Amino acid sequence: MTRGGRNQQTVLSALQKAERPMTAYQILETVRDAGISAPLTVYRALERLQQDGQVHRLESLNAYLPCCQSHGCAPHQGRDAPVFVICERCGMAEEIVDAAVGNALRQLSETRGFRVAAVSIEVKGLCASCKNAAG
Repeated sequence: MTRGGRNQQTVLSALQKAERPMTAYQILETVRDAGISAPLTVYRALERLQQDGQVHRLESLNAYLPCCQSHGCAPHQGRDAPVFVICERCGMAEEIVDAAVGNALRQLSETRGFRVAAVSIEVKGLCASCKNAAG
């Protein structure tokens, strides 16, 4: 395995173990003991993982989470539209894949002559646990 491949696996493993999306600097702190000490190394690994469809970037949080792998991801090539539900209280984020959402967005776009290259939707609110705690 190449050094870059090892770095990617280390970064992906850190994300898979995390309970919440992580910023690049949070990932860096997690992987320091594995020999990754430069932010650029983390960013390069994340870029490659995104290209390979293994990691998603949540734009609104500037954070990353692993792909749920239940769809043709690399990176979504207009097939399914990942919807990310993000809890504003606890920070939990979950990827939901629904072909109907992707189809609807593609149809809306195509009727306007727009070709979809990638789709990512972020929905913010309260997760079930936080909603129940709020009463």
